[in-house]
Amino acid sequence: MVNVLIFFIHIFFAAYIFITVKRTESLSDAFYNLALIIIIFSIGWSIISFLSQYIFEPQGFAEWFDRSTIDLTILTIGEFLFYRKYFADLISNGKEKQ
Repeated sequence: MVNVLIFFIHIFFAAYIFITVKRTESLSDAFYNLALIIIIFSIGWSIISFLSQYIFEPQGFAEWFDRSTIDLTILTIGEFLFYRKYFADLISNGKEKQ
């Protein structure tokens, strides 16, 4: 269940960035940003999964918080910190227009 929530967060974020960049810049820039989000998600999840298999047991901490969920949570926190800096000008431009 937590995995589904994390996937929906990523889908909504990617859609928000795509629509915002399409409005402010161009369609090709929107697709570039969408590709960046997809690449960072897939490669980041692979790397974190590889590293966490040495740290966490497959069952994780609870039935609903297994190793896969731990991986996605760590990835989401890392992506949040990265995207907050990477898309800072896009987010600040959106707040000024409102």
